[in-house]
Amino acid sequence: MDKLNLEINGRTYTLRPANFFETKTHFTKLLGIAKEAIKMQGENVDIDIGQLLANVGSPEFSGVESFILAYASVTDTEGKELLLKNRSDAETHFNIHRNDYATLIIEGLKYHFLDFLPATLMSSAGIRGLVGA
Repeated sequence: MDKLNLEINGRTYTLRPANFFETKTHFTKLLGIAKEAIKMQGENVDIDIGQLLANVGSPEFSGVESFILAYASVTDTEGKELLLKNRSDAETHFNIHRNDYATLIIEGLKYHFLDFLPATLMSSAGIRGLVGA
């Protein structure tokens, strides 16, 4: 897995790969959060976005959020890299750039966890189109 550079509102964020077992642990937690929000019946996959969003403030999701930020950084206009694993640095950054946060977390979820899903599930759920696969 290669690192991913993405532009969000003119800033360059970098997502770096994590160790397999650490990623798997957080993926399992994420599945526990999502189990009530995702229903599959045959070829149909229904995702209750409201149910997923209701879990964003939970302790389980907080762990997933911290995991994503631990492997993320942002490069400022002068070329200085800020590691977002440092909570106070991340808080200072997102206090200024609040509208970058949700996009970074969503991209981090896709980057770290989508390859755990079988290709058939991603295809039937229409997820491949979301990640450009």
